[in-house]
Amino acid sequence: MSELLKSAISEIDYALVSNKGGKEVREHYLNNAKRFINEAEKEQEIQLNADQRIVFEYLKEFMEVVGSPIAAVYGLYFLNEVEINSIDLVDVGIIKRAYMGLSTKEEIKVLQAFAEWGLSNKNDTNY
Repeated sequence: MSELLKSAISEIDYALVSNKGGKEVREHYLNNAKRFINEAEKEQEIQLNADQRIVFEYLKEFMEVVGSPIAAVYGLYFLNEVEINSIDLVDVGIIKRAYMGLSTKEEIKVLQAFAEWGLSNKNDTNY
């Protein structure tokens, strides 16, 4: 467990057991806990480099066209072999160079970001 989350738990504990100061003091501790939790979430966000962002944006746009995350990944893999006219992104050559320059670990981080993006769009009936 991260130090930020431990701090958040500590602040919540203070808010629950503190008898001093009343409501304002409890709100202070709870606001601190929220801040620590938000900071912990930001630490866990996936950081993508420039090439990863290009590939990630391509996957998102292509998924809008094909309607399937698997098809979007498949389309990226075969980008060198098929002509895709339905994507209105930057130059396809830029996407190819970005994709070909990624290490395996960088590819996995892109897929992780793509999965998290897809899951965060749960309110969209197309996904």
